[in-house]
Amino acid sequence: TGIDLAVTATNTNSNLVQGGNGQFTVNVANVGASTSTTATVTVSNQLPTGMTMTSMTGSGWSFTSNNLTATRSGALNAGTNYPPITIGFALSSSAASLLTNRVTVSGGGDGNALNNTNTMVSSVLQGPDLAVYK
Repeated sequence: TGIDLAVTATNTNSNLVQGGNGQFTVNVANVGASTSTTATVTVSNQLPTGMTMTSMTGSGWSFTSNNLTATRSGALNAGTNYPPITIGFALSSSAASLLTNRVTVSGGGDGNALNNTNTMVSSVLQGPDLAVYK
């Protein structure tokens, strides 16, 4: 089956709140049977309206924050993962109650595109509604 990259994303916050912050972790694995990646691997992230990236980190990854991508050229052997990518974000005070984030992996000589996209839906709680009366 050769090279088969797969991507997963996990929200690390149990309670997201409008106007608050959060982060999620992206993992890339080669779930293929016997081969190492042969070219640069790219992870692209599509944040929904109401969510703005504040940080993007991960050992060995190169980042382009203006288009939310991470690239890596080191070999990834079959049955192993690259170090995770952690993405920090801020939520607007008017963020929707459900936000859908999409992460995609490409390149590396991947021969199976069926598991290259992860869609993560996060619930967002309403932020505080404060008023000052005099």
